Amino acid sequence: MLTPVTRAEAVAPVALNREQVALNRSQPDATDLLVTEGLQDWQRTGDAFTSPVLSLAQASDSFDEFL
Repeated sequence: MLTPVTRAEAVAPVALNREQVALNRSQPDATDLLVTEGLQDWQRTGDAFTSPVLSLAQASDSFDEFL
């Protein structure tokens, strides 16, 4: 038998875990562990070739001057 739903019943309750990490993400899974292991020996190297370009862009007053 179907009964009408009142407004108070129609509003979903606030999730109790809204400020917590989801249970399935609270601990690293196999993929997370593989990514962490694979990235351990990587080093950031982009600064060596991007810094001069960014410095030139900041010092330029227009796009034509930058070129």
